[in-house]
Amino acid sequence: MLKMTEIRPLIDEAFASGQAFSFPINGTSMKPLLHTGDVVKIKDIKGHEIKKGDILLYQRQNGQYIIHRVRYVKKDSYVIVGDHQVELEYDVLPSQIIAYAVSYKKSGKEKEYLLKGFKYGIYKLLVKSRIIRKIFSRH
Repeated sequence: MLKMTEIRPLIDEAFASGQAFSFPINGTSMKPLLHTGDVVKIKDIKGHEIKKGDILLYQRQNGQYIIHRVRYVKKDSYVIVGDHQVELEYDVLPSQIIAYAVSYKKSGKEKEYLLKGFKYGIYKLLVKSRIIRKIFSRH
């Protein structure tokens, strides 16, 4: 699997030409929605109003690239957390945010799941209530 430092120039190139970009993710922080090998489609954050519940690709101050969900929108920053995590990450700045996720495909599958609609709304409510985190933190 390519490292994000290798993928980042490709993302920037796609966004410069007005296109979305898809890539496989690595990690467990967004379980049960996303798993290692699932492919996430992202779009340029420019022109998108970030809302609570959005899944964002951002770069931490230490250079690490992360895909997590917005938990709270503050005046000048965001509070972000993975669906499989309980510890919130505070003060993520707009300048750190690269893109927002619009859809995903499960590893090895062709069906694309949009990150909107009724079923996804129910999932977001469960994540918001932390039911998902409580269930999956036992595993």
